[in-house]
Amino acid sequence: MILRIVRFFTVLLSLFGLFVGVSALLTGGLGVRSALLTVCGLLLPFLLIINLFLFIFWLIAKSRWAIIPALTLLASLPFLGSVLRFSSNVSTVSAPSITLCTYNTQGFNYGETPLTLELFAEFVQKNSIEILCLQEIDEQTNALADSIFKRKAGLTYHVTQPGRQPGFALAVYSTYPLIRATDIPFSGTCNHALMVDVIVNADTIRVFNLHLQTTHYNQTKFKKTQSVLHELMSNVKRRQSQADTLTTLIKASPYPVIACGDLNTTPASYTYWKFSHSLKDGFRTAGNGYEHTYRYMGNLFRIDYIFHQPSLTGISYRSYDLDYSDHNPVIMNLSL
Repeated sequence: MILRIVRFFTVLLSLFGLFVGVSALLTGGLGVRSALLTVCGLLLPFLLIINLFLFIFWLIAKSRWAIIPALTLLASLPFLGSVLRFSSNVSTVSAPSITLCTYNTQGFNYGETPLTLELFAEFVQKNSIEILCLQEIDEQTNALADSIFKRKAGLTYHVTQPGRQPGFALAVYSTYPLIRATDIPFSGTCNHALMVDVIVNADTIRVFNLHLQTTHYNQTKFKKTQSVLHELMSNVKRRQSQADTLTTLIKASPYPVIACGDLNTTPASYTYWKFSHSLKDGFRTAGNGYEHTYRYMGNLFRIDYIFHQPSLTGISYRSYDLDYSDHNPVIMNLSL
């Protein structure tokens, strides 16, 4: 009787997982523009865990039923490659390199802001970060942040672009001179992007600091399911349009590009495909282990990224679990 129940749930959850895995392949792997499939992709991490346990259960039982969850896991391999990577390679690149960090700070409101800024500046200094891209900066703490990052981390140059709504400012700090900062607003939303040219020695690099359409999960989770689904799909469509706009600008850049920030979407999405099709995903080129950047919901979601031009070589890529925000900072070292 128990085995019959397990078989029933194996078929049910494996088929559902297979559908969601194929959805992830279509949107994040092949670039199919579908809001519904992208929303389905949000369930993929949970379904993969369930199917992994089912696969192990049937293997231990020495049953051919293990084939069913195995198909789901195989269909999800493209997604798994964007969050899970094992590499023992140590880069021997001898060219000059830069270290860049992206971090959605949520206004540094997870505690006493001045103390949090001091602690984070120590983190920046310890990790030798030379270019720092921040999202969701609180304009009221901007002057304090400028002073602390300059004094403690040596980030002499900075540019801040306010958003249409308080708390949505974007900022770039750097040890290198910053020129030609351009705000890229998105229609009908407070989200935006900041494009900055950075002079690194004798070279120019174009950095895109990104904050794509916010999910507004906290504002929708207590509404009816139909309203939540409508909100999620609406935001997916906005992110898709924003990704189209940004990747067009990226392709037109006369300089090597680094695009980083909070995309508010997983690798199982058209938005991720659009950026990874134009640039290299830093985690895929230099990451190791399991990658997640959203600190809640079981640490299952990767929504913050660093992408780079193929002409730049990834040396290392890592996210750090800090409790200063609901996101993790991501640091990448690239050679020029």
